[in-house]
Amino acid sequence: MQVVRLTPRDVLEHWKIIKVAIEKSLHHSVGETTSFDIFHWLMNPDYAQCWMVIEKDNNPVNITITKVNKYAQHTSLHIVSTTSINGSRWKNYKAAHHVIEDFARSIKAKRIEMYGRKGWQRNLKQLKGKLGETYTKSYVVMSMFLKENQ
Repeated sequence: MQVVRLTPRDVLEHWKIIKVAIEKSLHHSVGETTSFDIFHWLMNPDYAQCWMVIEKDNNPVNITITKVNKYAQHTSLHIVSTTSINGSRWKNYKAAHHVIEDFARSIKAKRIEMYGRKGWQRNLKQLKGKLGETYTKSYVVMSMFLKENQ
């Protein structure tokens, strides 16, 4: 299994696969981003990154999108989405996480952040960083949608 950070040219070449994965994950969002928005992000590799997990038969099994968040006091790597494709399961993302973690360290990120469905808590409990770090629930992101602004 191989984890590859795609260049903007690679994103263009594999966009059909990437777009399907992104749109699958966006079904669980609240509409703040589209696949077209993410496509534009990925054209600037310092801003956003696309990671592809590839099995030895050259079959892509996971697409993960990350974005560098520069806060006033620190940098964070935000996992925007991670989507299994071609019948793959969670174990394929776990293989990618250490590569993504290395990237976060290389940009001096203080943390990796992820907003997600409640079910992710179960998956993230199984995941440990290279130095034994674990994910903990820092806070829950909630939204109130004002009817007059819909």
